[in-house]
Amino acid sequence: MMTSHNRVVRSVKEYFEALPIAGRVIDTEEPISFGSKVGGFADVVLRSNTRFVAIAECKNPWDSSEAAKAQLKSYLCATGTLFGVLAIGKDPRNWVFCENQGGYYFREVQKDDFEKRVSNWKQTSSIQYREDTARQWENTALQIKKSIRKWQVASIAFAVLFIIFFTVVMWPKSISPPSTSGFVDRDNLYQVVRIIDGDTVEIEYEGILTSVQLIGVNAPETVHPSKPVEPYGREATAFLQKLLLYKFVYFEFDENKRDRYSRLLAYVYRDSDDLFVNIEVIQQGYGKVEDRFPFKYMKLFQYHESQARTARKRLWSR
Repeated sequence: MMTSHNRVVRSVKEYFEALPIAGRVIDTEEPISFGSKVGGFADVVLRSNTRFVAIAECKNPWDSSEAAKAQLKSYLCATGTLFGVLAIGKDPRNWVFCENQGGYYFREVQKDDFEKRVSNWKQTSSIQYREDTARQWENTALQIKKSIRKWQVASIAFAVLFIIFFTVVMWPKSISPPSTSGFVDRDNLYQVVRIIDGDTVEIEYEGILTSVQLIGVNAPETVHPSKPVEPYGREATAFLQKLLLYKFVYFEFDENKRDRYSRLLAYVYRDSDDLFVNIEVIQQGYGKVEDRFPFKYMKLFQYHESQARTARKRLWSR
């Protein structure tokens, strides 16, 4: 018979499996080493190939959350893992998500922000990545020192100038991991001037009123020229209106920036709180996953759709 703890572990594994991470590996009962000794076993570990991305500590609702938080923090510190989850019970809405900021400093983050950052974790300032980069520079410096001994005085002077240039000018660029997915344009904000329906808004883009289609979201029809208003269509439009009308947003784009109707295709984020609007529509049951065409967050969207379906929210209440 499956214990309550094992049910929580299974829920975490299902949650991690929905996150779109390249080379994803999910392990349970992972030994955590403190120096040369194993000091405990993490309940669930999310890896990208061999590197830890997130560690989850699974607890029943009646267990001590403070002791569990301390245990999770010690695992994150020992491994240099950037993200942690304190899974209290099976429902992700009751879990605590945190980010390891180094030096035993942690901050809690919202579930949507956790999912967004983990899905794009190579774009973040990973503690392990910084350590690896520093180690690479140390090795490079040793090689340069060996070479300098063989150079003539003029070559040494040139090499010193060369090293100074790379240290001062190039170093800040070297510690930022390269972008491997869609471009998040945080510098340009756009005000939503109209809500067309439950998955489409209108903004002024490059001086032109432009429709923006939420990638991966299919809300009920309300303005289709050949279809009647579908159930929950008006409710979905009103929900998006409440979220975004006259609010400022920024975008993340996928492979295709426009569709055949010249609409922008975007992941939309509300600037005031970084709300991931596409997922919010799916989570609240006002839209289904549009899976006719692949997109990078498809598994994550499908996971949230299944949660909304299980909870029989809006579209799934019938």
